Amino acid sequence: VELKWYRTSIEGKQENFFTTKLENASIVDIHCEMPHCQDPAKSDFTQNVTVSLSYRKITWDHVNAGTSGSDDWRKPIEA
Repeated sequence: VELKWYRTSIEGKQENFFTTKLENASIVDIHCEMPHCQDPAKSDFTQNVTVSLSYRKITWDHVNAGTSGSDDWRKPIEA
């Protein structure tokens, strides 16, 4: 699974600034809700979908800074 996180740059364009990679990932839950769907004053709210994942390894890449970090629960911590 690869999740790319976007933001609006100072030039006003969408840019991928952060990427999360999950290895050996599985979906463990999906929850859908439509908060305030009966309230006309809040008709601009759309449905919310929460997806829960389990994984063996996660890697975070900060694209703009060129930095990254990861964790793998199968690898022991080395001193």
